[in-house]
Amino acid sequence: MVRRIVQMRNAGKTYDAIAADLTAANVLSPLGNPSWQSSTVRRIYYSAAVSA
Repeated sequence: MVRRIVQMRNAGKTYDAIAADLTAANVLSPLGNPSWQSSTVRRIYYSAAVSA
């Protein structure tokens, strides 16, 4: 899921658009919620960037 978020962001999608895509694809958030927030996507993206 992290790789997917990074790929979508690097392709130019906004955090809001990524959150909407993940929600529409029925991907559960890290806390198990069925809907995603852009802030969660942003946090995951930046965490991946820092660890890379």
